[in-house]
Amino acid sequence: MAKIINMHQAKASLSRLVERAMAGEEVIIGRNGEPLIQLVPVAKTRALQLPDGSQGQAERGSGSGVSGEDIAGSGDPPPMSGAEARDKG
Repeated sequence: MAKIINMHQAKASLSRLVERAMAGEEVIIGRNGEPLIQLVPVAKTRALQLPDGSQGQAERGSGSGVSGEDIAGSGDPPPMSGAEARDKG
């Protein structure tokens, strides 16, 4: 298993971690030794099933079928204000 990089270290070296993930290395970010997320590159193109049954290609950013409204309504709590973050930390 890949080494778990703590959140503070990941924030300080995000560019380097992205480069490592783009090179195919497994990059896992965690907190208190527990894995939270894995950085993985996004595919540049993907095959699509077209309505006529044939396959086509879509460029990255052409749409995932998920709208901003879908993400906003995902049940995640809203971001903390600066005061809330200070009080929590």
